[in-house]
Amino acid sequence: MGLKETATREAVLKVVTDLVTQTYSDARGDTQQALDKAHAELGVDRIRLELPDGTALATTSRTSPKQEARVTDPEAFLAWVRTAYPSEVVTRTITEARKSFTDRLLKEMSKTGAPELADGETGEVHEVPGVTVATWREPGHAIRLADGAEQAVADAWRSGQLAHLGLPELSTGEAQ
Repeated sequence: MGLKETATREAVLKVVTDLVTQTYSDARGDTQQALDKAHAELGVDRIRLELPDGTALATTSRTSPKQEARVTDPEAFLAWVRTAYPSEVVTRTITEARKSFTDRLLKEMSKTGAPELADGETGEVHEVPGVTVATWREPGHAIRLADGAEQAVADAWRSGQLAHLGLPELSTGEAQ
């Protein structure tokens, strides 16, 4: 292929990729809404998917976000670290609690579900200012493809078994 054909091929594939990306995003949103509704009404969190001929395709599972601690008031958090753990404060042009220390504390508070920290040496429980433990993400879902799903989908798509889903036609790859 020459430059013009190669560049044209790339441009066409970009258009197709953008179209498929948007279509996938829309389908993912529709799936999430349907999963959320099934979860609310029936307690359904997972569904096994098959192609029209019964071939296993995938499992779609609703994911539930976990509580997570985040520093929501950096100044209050830093003031507390300065007082309770002064060795964990780094002074530069910007004064902040050490990232590794902050990450460790946030992980621990995420597990306990409260912005509190028990001092391992003294046993004192500190209420940690500037930290909020909450669920920060919306529920999502994951798709786990069955073994051989890629080839099974390609075959089903080419044979027209998936026409009811409104998908674009796939080439057989023979024209390359």
